[in-house]
Amino acid sequence: MDHSNIPGIDRTETPVARPPSPPYIHIPSNDFLNDIIAIPPITVTNPSQPSFDLGVPGTFISRHDVQIITQDLPQVSPRSTDWTYESRRQAQPILSYLYLGPASVARDHAFLRSEGITLLLAARDTRQALARLLGVSKSAAQLGIAADYVDVSDRAELIASFPLAVSKINAHLLEHGGRGKVLVCCETGNERGAALVAAYVMTMYDADLVKTVQFIHHRRICANFDDDFKFLLRSYGDIVAARRTVGMAVHQQLQQQENQPGAVMLAPAPAPVAAAAAGGSIGVGGRSKTSKRGIEETEMDEDEDLDDRHAARAGVGGDGSREDRVLRNKNTDAARFSGRHLTPFVDTNGASNDLYGGAAAMGMQQ
Repeated sequence: MDHSNIPGIDRTETPVARPPSPPYIHIPSNDFLNDIIAIPPITVTNPSQPSFDLGVPGTFISRHDVQIITQDLPQVSPRSTDWTYESRRQAQPILSYLYLGPASVARDHAFLRSEGITLLLAARDTRQALARLLGVSKSAAQLGIAADYVDVSDRAELIASFPLAVSKINAHLLEHGGRGKVLVCCETGNERGAALVAAYVMTMYDADLVKTVQFIHHRRICANFDDDFKFLLRSYGDIVAARRTVGMAVHQQLQQQENQPGAVMLAPAPAPVAAAAAGGSIGVGGRSKTSKRGIEETEMDEDEDLDDRHAARAGVGGDGSREDRVLRNKNTDAARFSGRHLTPFVDTNGASNDLYGGAAAMGMQQ
């Protein structure tokens, strides 16, 4: 269907005959950034949360331990003004206690001693591990420091190793009372190792993907974050943000229970046995569910609950008009499409700046 011929809809993109691809993640160049980038630790941005989920099942890190590791101070990454081509063969401090570089640096005993490195963490391919390549254990044994590995078979498996790497780094730092230093390395220091360091920064500090990549590039310009790595790190960042939100909600709920010692948690209503015995699934409210609820039904339920809550606070009836509900439901997809720069079609019938109009146009394209 040619949407360019529909009155009120203008095409903003040129059609391309190719398979669909994920949208490009733009990282602004350092040329347009300030000379210094600062990122605060999670204890600063979450001042009341007592512990944090690191992503490993059953593993939490206390607020006190985070303060020991980060010193409860922001990390600052000044712009590198003396970068040369030879700098790619060296290691740079991304954080005050976390270095990133190629595997060859692990054999530079003079550098390791001068910087006070206490742990060598190598990110390598599983095949390299089987062939005993990219080993750092020998160098670590000669210096009397610790060595560890993060072995992955491919990039898709790398995201599952992020929480493990974060836990290994934190465990070592806590073992040294927050005074240890870790060197993360891979073959070049630009890919797997850089991804692990980025994941650590996103976990322990209040930094999203864009800010983390910019922060690392200020110190190690040659770090390579291609599209695959950026998609992995963005997904991991969403997971980290979700964990923090859940942790904060649980903490607030516990605080409310402590402030109301007489309050009793309501148990969920038991599911009707008859519907289950009949082979039907159980829907919301205990009714038999034979098909998925439509978006209209979901919105009406949410709107009725919202109206009742507002009415209870105001001391009036909770019957909101249907016109008000329809007006609220108009922007159903507004949140889903917010922040997207790609809009193939726009509505020009007096709603060119209406986000819902753009969302509807995108839906028509599909």
